Amino acid sequence: MKHFRDAYGNDWYWAAAIPLGVDLTPVLGYLHQQNVTYRVMEEHGEQTLWLRQEGLVDNVAEFVSRWRDGEVRIEVSSEPSPDSAPNTSQSHTAYVGQPRLIDLMLSSPITCIGLALCFFGLIAVEFSNVMPFYRWLIFVDPEQLWQGAIGDFVVPWHQPWRFLSPIFIHYGWFHILGNGLFLWYFGIRIERVLGSFQFFVLVILMGVVSNIGQFAWEQNPHFGGFSGVNYGFIGFIIMRQITKPHPLLAVPPGILVVSLVMLVAGMMGVVDIFMNGGIANAAHVVGLLMGLTCGFVSAINSRAK
Repeated sequence: MKHFRDAYGNDWYWAAAIPLGVDLTPVLGYLHQQNVTYRVMEEHGEQTLWLRQEGLVDNVAEFVSRWRDGEVRIEVSSEPSPDSAPNTSQSHTAYVGQPRLIDLMLSSPITCIGLALCFFGLIAVEFSNVMPFYRWLIFVDPEQLWQGAIGDFVVPWHQPWRFLSPIFIHYGWFHILGNGLFLWYFGIRIERVLGSFQFFVLVILMGVVSNIGQFAWEQNPHFGGFSGVNYGFIGFIIMRQITKPHPLLAVPPGILVVSLVMLVAGMMGVVDIFMNGGIANAAHVVGLLMGLTCGFVSAINSRAK
């Protein structure tokens, strides 16, 4: 049976798919009256109805089918009835609210830690004159730059954290605001789908690969930001929704399209006009490609399970 787990850790079970043009108000009102816990989402041009109670799926699916065929006429009272439910012995409240912030944070610890480290990276940049943290976060030790070793394509094998740490560096509040919002928006969804451990591995892979790609392209270690990983998230979501869709990853297409347009604009130099240069285009492209790859692998693994 098709199901998914939300940010609360609750399981939801697919009951029916109805065209977008169909007004579900009578059905949802009746389910609320019968104390059936439901939620409706838009997926692939349809309205999908999901239930918390697995045991109600068959009855509700049959009920919706008969309603659409005109065999059932729904009359909804103003108050829910705790004593009745469609051919079932158990019912629950029908209200489904938005997850509280604390619930999202507890269910997405890696996302929250990533946000905290990004703010640390911002502070390291802002106070680089009085604190030594910035020099320990960039891809190559500044002393090697002073010695002219950068032309020899120095790789920090002896300081392995540098392969990842640049993703936490942020140059100003505008920089961290954009990256932080995308990290939060995409991160809590992907972490909920994969679980915290797999999400942690995913972030490391996309962060390391995007950093190496950026340094290999420009050989300038003074870059940073979570945007390479964020584009990896975008690639991951696109590939998963093509190969093995998941309701939590059904983000509005417009967000993905705008992000890809910004990627192309950055590669063409358009964004540099407004940002005064410094766009890590190579990190974005490499991150996107890595995300597509990881999304494909995740889809195969999910199908195998």
